[in-house]
Amino acid sequence: MVAVIMSIYKNDKLIYVAQCVDSLLKQTFKDFHVYVQYDGVVESGIEHFFMELNDSRFHVYGRDENYGLAYSLNELLTIVLSKGYDYVLRMDADDICLSNRFEKQIIYMNNHKNIDICGGHIEEMDENKKSIGVIRYPLSHDEMKCFFGKRNPLAHMSVIFRKSYFHKAGLYPVDTDKDEDTIFWLNGFLS
Repeated sequence: MVAVIMSIYKNDKLIYVAQCVDSLLKQTFKDFHVYVQYDGVVESGIEHFFMELNDSRFHVYGRDENYGLAYSLNELLTIVLSKGYDYVLRMDADDICLSNRFEKQIIYMNNHKNIDICGGHIEEMDENKKSIGVIRYPLSHDEMKCFFGKRNPLAHMSVIFRKSYFHKAGLYPVDTDKDEDTIFWLNGFLS
């Protein structure tokens, strides 16, 4: 069982959310569910978009107050972990993934039971979907530890987690308003 989690907040734009969802709908692997959390009031077009989306795999939750990304992701993780999903994938509301991303990552995770997280490189794009450049991330655990000095060793929007990761490393830290992803990865490396 595979779940995708995504938080949306007031600054997210419908055009990017729609492109993100379109990339999910084009996945070659189809057996997944998407859990979306509105972190406070969002653009009305986004709410309408999800109401009109006729796909039972999408589950949308909302609240009027903004509690922050880490809090929203933890809410979604609590839901999907309680439902027994084996894998959790991250997407941000403005991310687009390749159509074979889920398939490739799930096959990799199924063939490498000792791996808790699998990520990939990312290509950053401007508003016109023109490539700004590719960011290459380290491939091994040791390379990732060294990479911390430059930036986070994994791109959140590219990762798949085995559910056991959260039992070892915990959820996102909510007691900081910055660097929650860095602390999250550090907790993972220390666990």
